[in-house]
Amino acid sequence: MRAMTASIQRMWAIALNTLREAVRNKVLAILVLFAVALMAFSLVLGQLSLHEEVRIIKDLGLAATSLFGVVIALFLGVNLLSKELERKTVYAIIPKPLHRWEFLLGKYFGLALTLVALVGLMSVILAAFLSAQGG
Repeated sequence: MRAMTASIQRMWAIALNTLREAVRNKVLAILVLFAVALMAFSLVLGQLSLHEEVRIIKDLGLAATSLFGVVIALFLGVNLLSKELERKTVYAIIPKPLHRWEFLLGKYFGLALTLVALVGLMSVILAAFLSAQGG
């Protein structure tokens, strides 16, 4: 039981470190800005449609959240692991009393936590756009 608790603590530490690295990543900020810009553009497209403003905003907002969620997952997954290898920090971490599977699961959980936070943020922004439009 004690070994499992220690393993979970190590994975949690790597997950939080991955979350911090991902939030500092400039690519992430740019992709989130593109998603918000697409949601804002849906307001313009909604005005062009006849009595379908709310549906257009919902459809484009959810599509932007889904599409940019996948793109962010791909870019962050590749970018974070390549930075670990490029900076050679992975070589300093692996010899520690840390199993490789704990490292990989920690990275995975950190990336998943980042995506949950971003999808939540984009959902709040979409809800704000919808409430501004009256939907």
